[in-house]
Amino acid sequence: MSSLAKKLPFSFTSNQAGVILIILHLVGVIGVLSSFSSYIIALTPVNLFISSLFVLIFHPKFDWRFFLFFTIALLIGMSSEWIGVHTGYLFGNYKYGNVLGPSFDGIPYIIGFNWFMLSVCMGTFSNYVKASVLVRSIIGAFLMVLMDYFIEPVAIKLGFWTWFGASIPFSNYASWFLVAFLIQWLYHSQKNQNNPIATWLILSQAFFFLILRFV
Repeated sequence: MSSLAKKLPFSFTSNQAGVILIILHLVGVIGVLSSFSSYIIALTPVNLFISSLFVLIFHPKFDWRFFLFFTIALLIGMSSEWIGVHTGYLFGNYKYGNVLGPSFDGIPYIIGFNWFMLSVCMGTFSNYVKASVLVRSIIGAFLMVLMDYFIEPVAIKLGFWTWFGASIPFSNYASWFLVAFLIQWLYHSQKNQNNPIATWLILSQAFFFLILRFV
């Protein structure tokens, strides 16, 4: 089965979607730094949902296997976050704020979509390395941890989540790697093709979080 984009009743390319992502994140940066920051921050779940939707729509081969991966990635992400929030194991002691929208037992639904989205994007990047499934899974997991490292300070400042402690524990990054590796292994085992939205999305998010981290 081909990508869902080809089944849309109108013409919509991945480059057009990429430009939309850049605009959304640019507006986000400007908005967060303005007097309207509270309104812009409240739109974060919408931004993440649109981003995840683009990843789904433009994936080169959307079939039952990829839908199964999407479902499993979302469940693994949500389950690991539930364990982290309610037990303190895995990531450490933290809780989510109200910024990320509707939640299930303290875990925003959009977080599950975010795990899926980052997994596909970093899976695409690690796919460029001609290596075994194991090696590409390790690289993809490392890239996801690196992204989390840059996201953490900004996410805390914007009220996405709060850590109970003086600093972000090492267990957060170690557990991120383990969970990310599991999802990456599933992704690469399916021999997924590169997602054309990945570069657009990661560059947009990197721009957003790097600017806000150092401003």
